[in-house]
Amino acid sequence: MIDDVPVVLQSRHIEMPPPPLVLPPTAEQPPPSQERIQVVDQAFAGDRERADAIMGFVGLWLSAPWLGGLLADHFRVPEEEDDDPARMLARRASEE
Repeated sequence: MIDDVPVVLQSRHIEMPPPPLVLPPTAEQPPPSQERIQVVDQAFAGDRERADAIMGFVGLWLSAPWLGGLLADHFRVPEEEDDDPARMLARRASEE
């Protein structure tokens, strides 16, 4: 019954997009002048409290995966321990 069904294979030609163009590096920028450095420093040093808050949020955001792992390990319910130490060691080895 299944042998009577004809097998039809279709091949599709998939066109790949061309690789992205790699542009040569641009000319190097000259070092900033002392006046420009002072202006930038004044612009960013004016609101120290806000900068500290932003850096605190960035630190919290970057540490969230690490903290999530710590919480998951802390609140994990331990499995029942086997009476047979050989089985317990074999199970731990298979988990790693």
